[in-house]
Amino acid sequence: HVFPVTLRELRQRIQGELPPQEYQSTLASLQDAYEDEIIKWGRRRKWEKALGYLQEMKDYDFQPGVPAFSAAIRACCEKVKQWARGLELLGEIKERGMVADEEAFKWAMAGCAKDRAWKFSVDVLREMLSTGVRGRKKTFLEALNACRYGGLWQDAIDIIEVMEYTDLDPATDGFNKAMDACLVANEDDWFDVMEDKAASRGYEIKI
Repeated sequence: HVFPVTLRELRQRIQGELPPQEYQSTLASLQDAYEDEIIKWGRRRKWEKALGYLQEMKDYDFQPGVPAFSAAIRACCEKVKQWARGLELLGEIKERGMVADEEAFKWAMAGCAKDRAWKFSVDVLREMLSTGVRGRKKTFLEALNACRYGGLWQDAIDIIEVMEYTDLDPATDGFNKAMDACLVANEDDWFDVMEDKAASRGYEIKI
């Protein structure tokens, strides 16, 4: 016979009488199918559908993997202002004893920034670093962008220092964002400090 492959077929089959081995294999296929659905709807930015399938996984006592959570966070944060839900999901990953990947942190940061929750966006970066995930330069620059618009000059300076410590060159773009944060916060002295630092690295900053 043809083995069920769709989520609906697998759900129907699991409710019937199955030999133990077949039950376990159907259960594993069902979990994989749920994760595929969450990832699919996450990419389509349909946050309600993604979260619905995530909840169904929990109802079956499945352990959603990090990719499923990351997809759900993306659905909540990429195009819609559901970043608070995204942060809840990020916290749940930790509660379940897993470590979120950079994708999960990136989408959570982006969601906060889109709704001008600048400080939350930077806090997500800090949380990422505390878990040992080493972010890409692009992720740090996105955090610096939040600092720029939010006037978070102290956070911006800290991020520049972390980037240099981890051999991620902030370059002209990074220093510009940090200096803009100082300007927004009226921290002229720190603007001069960052300008001098950029110059010492060979970057010419034009404001």
